[in-house]
Amino acid sequence: MAGGRSPALLARLGCLGLALAVAGIFAAACGHGITTEPPAATEPTDVPTTHSPPFQTATEPGGDSVADLPPDAAADVAEQAGDTANAGTAGDDSLTDEDPSETELSAGLSAELEVALRSLLDELGAIAGAWNPAGRASVAVVTADGSLYGLNEHRQHPSASAAKAVWAAAAIDLAGIDAVDPLQEAALGQSDNFAAGSIIDLVGIDSVNEWGRDVASMTGTHLAVWNFGGRRVAQSVIDGGTNANLTTMADLALFYARLRQGVLLEREEADALEGWLRATPRGDEPFGSVSGVLLARLPTDVAAEASHKAGWLPPYCCRAEVRLVIDAGVIPLPDGSWFAIAAVSDRGDYYNLSVRWVSLAACRVYALLAGDATHDCDRPGDGVPRPDLWRPPPEPEPEDDDIEEPAPGSDEAEILPVEDEDEPEEPPGEADDSDLPPRGEVIGREGSDAPAPDEPEPDEPEPGEPEAGAGG
Repeated sequence: MAGGRSPALLARLGCLGLALAVAGIFAAACGHGITTEPPAATEPTDVPTTHSPPFQTATEPGGDSVADLPPDAAADVAEQAGDTANAGTAGDDSLTDEDPSETELSAGLSAELEVALRSLLDELGAIAGAWNPAGRASVAVVTADGSLYGLNEHRQHPSASAAKAVWAAAAIDLAGIDAVDPLQEAALGQSDNFAAGSIIDLVGIDSVNEWGRDVASMTGTHLAVWNFGGRRVAQSVIDGGTNANLTTMADLALFYARLRQGVLLEREEADALEGWLRATPRGDEPFGSVSGVLLARLPTDVAAEASHKAGWLPPYCCRAEVRLVIDAGVIPLPDGSWFAIAAVSDRGDYYNLSVRWVSLAACRVYALLAGDATHDCDRPGDGVPRPDLWRPPPEPEPEDDDIEEPAPGSDEAEILPVEDEDEPEEPPGEADDSDLPPRGEVIGREGSDAPAPDEPEPDEPEPGEPEAGAGG
C-alpha cells in the first residue's frame, strides 16, 4: 500500500472524482450553451492552420491538366478552385515537419496588417490590369510564420529560369553540395542554361521533379524538357503529359520560406544555397534590372541581403502568349524578420510594364510589412507603354553577293528609299533602366532559354504553352 491507502479506497475516491468532473462539465455546458470541445488555444501554437486543402494543379480526376487548357479555360479552372485575389492565409504545416525546437516560427501578422496586405494585393491586381489589359499577373507572399497570401497564387505560369534555385536545391540534397558548387555561379549568378542543365544531370530530370513534389511539396511545379547541352525529357512527357516547364507563385514563395526555415536542406546546405542566391544580380546595374527585377526598387541595404532568382521570356525570344518576367526570393525586414515573395507578369502587350509591375509589387509589399511609409516605390514612366523597346531582332541583312543590282531603266532602279512610316513615335516620359534589355545578354546562355545554336529544336508546344526550354 502506497501512503497507507488501500486500493479499494483509492478506487472509490477515483470514481467519486470522475463523477463530480462529469457533472461539472455537464452543468457548465447546459448553463452557458457551450460545447465540451477543447478551446482553440489547446492547438499547438507553432503550427499555422491550413484553412483550405492545397490547390492541385496536376491533372484532375477525369479531366485535363490546367496547363493543357486554353488560357481562358485554365484561368476559369483556377478561379473555380479558389484561385482568386485575397485568397487570405493558407498556412502550410510542411514548414513544421522538423522538431519545433529546431524550427521556430515567428508570430503571424496582426489582424490589421493582414487586412492591409490583402487590400494591397487587390490594388496590385488592379494596377496590372490597367498597365497590361491583355496580360496576367500573380503574386504570392509567405510570412515568417508560414502563412500564405496571394493574388492568383495557384495559377500556373512558365517557370523560365526562376526554377533554377529549386533544381539546385534538389541536386544539393540528392548529390551533395560539393557536386553543385562548381556549377552554381554560372547557373544561378549568370543564369547560364548549360550550367543549369549540368545541375539537372547530377540527379536526373525525373529526380528533380520527384524532389520538388515529395520534399518541397510543390504541387504546381514541373520540369518537362531542358534542351541545353543535351536533350532531357521527363517521363511524364513521354507518357503524354505537358511539355511545358511550369510553376506557381505559391510554390516558389513557399519553397523560399521553407529554405529559410531550414526544413528542405541541412542548415549548412541551406545557408550555402541562400548565399549563392544573394550573389545574383541586385537590380542596380545599368541595363540589368530585369535579372534583378525583384530587388530593383528596394532600399539598397535591403536588396544587398535578399536572396532571389529571376527568369524572363522577352519579346526577342518568345511569342506573345508566353512572354513574361518572373522573380522569387526572400526579403529581410528591419526587425530581423523576413518574408518570401514570388511575382510574375506574362502575356502582356507591353513588356516594359511587365518588368515594372514585378518590381513595384515587391517594393510595395516590403514597404507595408516593414512599416516604412517613407520609402517611395513609384518611378517615372510607370504605366507608360514602350512598344518601341524590347522588339524582336531585325532580319539579318543580306550578303553583298546575294544582292542583285536592278537593270538600268527598270522600275526598281527608280525607287528611292523612304523613311519607315511605321516607326512608333516616342511616347511621353523617359525610360529608366528597368525598361531596357540586359546589356550584353547572350541568347541561349546568360539569362535566356531561347534555343542555342546547334541545339535540337524542341517539340512544337501545345496551345498556350511556352517552347520547351525557352526564356531566361
